[in-house]
This record gives sequence, C-alpha cells and structure tokens, in this order.
Amino acid sequence: MPQVSTGFLVKPETIQASTLSWEGMGDRLQILGVNFIAPQWQMLETEGLARISDHFPLWVWTVNQPDVIEQLFTHPEIAAIVTDYPDLALKLRSREGSTR
Repeated sequence: MPQVSTGFLVKPETIQASTLSWEGMGDRLQILGVNFIAPQWQMLETEGLARISDHFPLWVWTVNQPDVIEQLFTHPEIAAIVTDYPDLALKLRSREGSTR
C-alpha cells in the first residue's frame, strides 16, 4: 500500500544496538521506502539525527510537556509532534501561528 506513509521509530537503544551509523541507517531506510523518522523527543540533540533530518521529515514522539511542545513548533525540521494531549498541542500551535 504505497499510499500509506510509514515511519521508523527511534529511541536511544535503537542506535546503540545497531551496527549501522546514522548515515548507514538512512541509506537502508531509503531502500525500504520509509517516509519519515520518528525519534523520541529526548534524542533531538543527537548529532546524527540532525544529519538524517536532511533526508527524512522528523515526527517527534511522545511529547507531553507544554514547554517542549512550544519549543518544537519553532523548529522547521520538525514535521509532526506525537502527543497524548492533542488538544493542548493544537492550542499551543495556534498560539505559535504554526501550520504543522
């Protein structure tokens, strides 16, 4: 079903357990047809993640802290925010004037 977007969930243990570098992982995910990378929000400072975001949109998960949600809306490389509180995120997004 090529019309269904697929993503790759990433947490710190994923990279630590992998024998691939971020770059090698990106190459493999492109071959698999992944549409986005979904890192755990605490990973956003990871250097390799910044490099891979040049090739894949980032869908950050699970962000429930209002201050973190607001901060993420200011980063253009973040394509989506996954949260347990979508009403709160929508309210914060409208305050920020973001279209994501």
